[in-house]
Amino acid sequence: MNRVGLRPGLDLRGDALNASDRSVLHAGRTPVARRGFSGVAAALAAERFRCHEQGPSGRPLALAGARCRPPLDDVEVVRVVNSIARPHQRDYETEQARRPGARTTRATTHGTHGKNRGIPLKHLVVVAHPAAHSFTLALARTYAAELERLGHSQRTYDLYRMEFNPVLTAQELLPVTVDHSASPDVLIAQDDIRAADALSVIYPLWWMSMPAMMKGFVDRVFARGFAYEAHDGIVRGLLSGKQAVLITISGAPLPQLVKSGGWNAVQVLQDTHVLRSTGFELLEHLHFDEIVPNISNVVAEQCMARVRDCARKNFSLGREVATK
Repeated sequence: MNRVGLRPGLDLRGDALNASDRSVLHAGRTPVARRGFSGVAAALAAERFRCHEQGPSGRPLALAGARCRPPLDDVEVVRVVNSIARPHQRDYETEQARRPGARTTRATTHGTHGKNRGIPLKHLVVVAHPAAHSFTLALARTYAAELERLGHSQRTYDLYRMEFNPVLTAQELLPVTVDHSASPDVLIAQDDIRAADALSVIYPLWWMSMPAMMKGFVDRVFARGFAYEAHDGIVRGLLSGKQAVLITISGAPLPQLVKSGGWNAVQVLQDTHVLRSTGFELLEHLHFDEIVPNISNVVAEQCMARVRDCARKNFSLGREVATK
């Protein structure tokens, strides 16, 4: 368990599972049963599957407190849940896909760079705008829905609605060690990024940069040791093998941004320094310009069509896609 940062010497065996956990595990509906996990570790994993990976709840926290000696704190519970459940869930999904009669798809070469191979991906969509009914949120919802229509799974982080705390503390600047773990919200976000095959980031450009909420998310979650490491001034990304799409919105016309040099600054900082330097393959930076209050329904629908096309172009599984 040291690979996920738990204190050495923890007893994760605990006592017997309750009836609900036992029925989930022993019915063979999850790979945990076949891997021989027991006690609190299995209970936590079972809870994770039963909650459809919606994050640790009060119940596994209580299980950990009651069944481990010494008790796990909240941060370590998050680590246990994510380190056990997610790899085995992937194994389970792979086994399901290999069963006779399972529906298979043929990969297409258009937009997928030959990497997706027709296999549904796990997407994390991160969006930042304070107004719930904004153009930005409409784009995010349309994009996420299109990913699901294509056969992928997705989880959306609406940073304002989930009340993500963007404030980086002095404590978070310290290296993560056994005695100093990252905050639970950061750990959950990092594990969701780690589990995702593709990350899509959506936000308006304010002062030619991302909103403070998104910047705080990057500052806290894309931390040293998780997203990158640096030695002698050389940065090495730690998130290689994942794909990314960046979607931005501005009121100013794109030609004006290009002429002023602002667009080059956006590409250097946000495309290259944040995403590519941490290891992501940036498939596309889709930009919507001249987006002003009270845009017409015709223009809005054209924009929604563009964002659907973005999803199809980069993540098509070769299936027939229903369009609005």
